Parts: sequence; C-alpha cells; structure tokens
Amino acid sequence: MTAYVEEMFSVRQRPWHGIGSVLDEAPSVEDAIKMAKLNWRAELVPIKAVWKTEDVSQEVEVPNRFAICRMREPDFIDGNHIKNVFSAVVTEKYGLLQNSEAFNFFQDILDEFPSVKLDTAGCLKDGEVTWILAD
Repeated sequence: MTAYVEEMFSVRQRPWHGIGSVLDEAPSVEDAIKMAKLNWRAELVPIKAVWKTEDVSQEVEVPNRFAICRMREPDFIDGNHIKNVFSAVVTEKYGLLQNSEAFNFFQDILDEFPSVKLDTAGCLKDGEVTWILAD
C-alpha cells in the first residue's frame, strides 16, 4: 500500500510505512491541507474521442462527458495545466468538491471541542483518494 501514498503528514510519530512529514503539534485544518499538499484543484475537462490510422487522425468531443482532472499547482504550470486524470467519467451534473471545501467542516469541530486534534491527512493514488483524520 505504501506505493499509493503520494503525500501525508502525521502528528508526533511516523506511520508504519515511513512516508510523510511528522509534525510536533496538531495543525489547523488550513495548515493541514497545506502540510498534506492537498491545496490543489480538481476540474471537469471535456472528453474527446480520438481515431487514428496511418493516414487519418480525427478528434471528436464526447457530448456531456467529462474527466475529473487534478490541475497543476500554479507554481508549476509549464503549459500543461492537467497533472493527472482520475479514473472516472461523469456528466455535467457531477458536483466537484474541492479538498478545502470537503475538510473545512473539521475546523468547527476543533474550535468547539479543544480535546479533538487533527492526527493525519494526505492523499493516495495521485490524489484520487484524500483524507483527514482527527483523534
């Protein structure tokens, strides 16, 4: 499973697989997203069908079908904005939820219950799976 870990952090001890940063203190949700390198955006990108032979190449947009793509961080844009394509095809009705939106609810819990602390956060499979965990 360690090959699936892209980036993560944990508080006070390194996970069994030895991957990720170890923090001395539990971070805020905003800092956790940065420490786990989850501060990237996902976007819906139109899908195209490509047909090629030795003599002909044709590209046609597939109507109402999109790939969910992880976009490159602005600091690393080199003309190629898509970092990777997730293994899902969706329609225009699919609602994307960014990592920051998905995890911000945790901050209210941390504020209301001081004994609850973030313990780990990260992503697997180039960002297809993201998580944040409190203890």
